[in-house]
Amino acid sequence: MTGQRDPLDVMPRILVLDASSRQALAATRGLGRAGFDVGVAGYRGGELATYSRYARRSHVLADPRTTPLRFSEALAATIVAHRYDALVATDDATLAQLATKAVSIPSVPTLGAAYLRLTDKLALVDVCARADVPYPQTRLVQHDDDLRAALASLPMPVYVKGARSAEATADGVRHQMGAHLALDADAARRGVDAVHRAGLRAIVQPRIAVRTKINVGLLRSQGRTLAAFPYVSIRDVPPTGGIAAAVESVSADSDIGALATGALERVCDAAGYEGLAQAECAVTSDGVLYLIEVNPRLWASVWLAERLGARIIERSVRLALGLPQPPPAREHPGVRFHNLRAELRWLVQRRDRLGALRELSRTTGPSDVFEYVDPTDIGATLRHVARFIARRGRA
Repeated sequence: MTGQRDPLDVMPRILVLDASSRQALAATRGLGRAGFDVGVAGYRGGELATYSRYARRSHVLADPRTTPLRFSEALAATIVAHRYDALVATDDATLAQLATKAVSIPSVPTLGAAYLRLTDKLALVDVCARADVPYPQTRLVQHDDDLRAALASLPMPVYVKGARSAEATADGVRHQMGAHLALDADAARRGVDAVHRAGLRAIVQPRIAVRTKINVGLLRSQGRTLAAFPYVSIRDVPPTGGIAAAVESVSADSDIGALATGALERVCDAAGYEGLAQAECAVTSDGVLYLIEVNPRLWASVWLAERLGARIIERSVRLALGLPQPPPAREHPGVRFHNLRAELRWLVQRRDRLGALRELSRTTGPSDVFEYVDPTDIGATLRHVARFIARRGRA
């Protein structure tokens, strides 16, 4: 009966939101493998994570982007009816909406004032200064005069971004992902206009000359890191920065991995944040590491960490519920991860196709980890491939 808990069901029930995202599928698999009772919620029905064998039940909620009140009501009713103990949200727009509401159960990531500080690129200026972590010069642009002043003080090219990627309002969520790379003033103005049309505050930052792009995900609690997973980028789409097509794991205890992990630890502590966070960092040719942005949530390539046994999703849920942590995970540096759709886009965009194919062959091997692929959960992968082929066929 709805609302009744099976007395033999002793593991906590976890609700994973945003079922269409890669992160939601990884969370469903990781938590299901760990023995948690996992339910999955999307906003259209038939979304990616709902096809996982680890999803015991699925729900269709109102879309938080367009119908926030109905979403909140449906979420609250679902939590009560199925007695969920914690929820995992993976999408910036959903998290922006949740951050404005009182959720009745613990969440991953942790929401509150510290979360809002980390997701605001203007607030990061002060946070990084207190953490002694280099961060790009940042200018708020509200009017043409602001843009002219920013371009006069910053070297070109610049990135134009929203100060936040998502902002909740009474009637929905204003949302824009990514950044506009501007090579001149006209392009910068177009980027600012696009951000303002999305209903967000616009900022301008100089592009950092990157020698190595490194990201790190970690779980922080009471001044301690419970898990850390750094990885370097091999290929991005577009090459100037965007979706990671291929990455490779590195050690958190040495060299560049330790540098990035330490930077994110200090930033989390300076912001007063505890829980799950991921940072994008750039290392320059003279070895200076810049923090570019912080995402206090599951990141897109978290499936690599899960396949290598980091169990960072399970650890995050256990922390949120006050449960004991699993034993420390063993590191597996040097393992590559591929997002095949992004790899295909990267190949198509290259003029030197033969050279691109050689690079792919050099950096792809049978021991690599591939997005979506899990031999124990093949149904979700097959559904994803079938839907991708169908969409391409219609296009």
